[in-house]
Amino acid sequence: MKITDDLLMDTRLVKRNIENGLVTQDAYKKHLADLKDLKDVADVIDVEMLDVGVAHAEAKDTGEND
Repeated sequence: MKITDDLLMDTRLVKRNIENGLVTQDAYKKHLADLKDLKDVADVIDVEMLDVGVAHAEAKDTGEND
């Protein structure tokens, strides 16, 4: 499977791709600078959180550290 430029620069993968030498930091910075600003065509969504009746739920310890 050929890795596309979109996958190389995918925000979820780019750190690993830089560490593995598939992308340079400079190439990634250029990619970010070349992205179009889409704020004028973005939709604004108002969201209201609903109370689902979980007032006293406790977080479970996943063993992960921040």
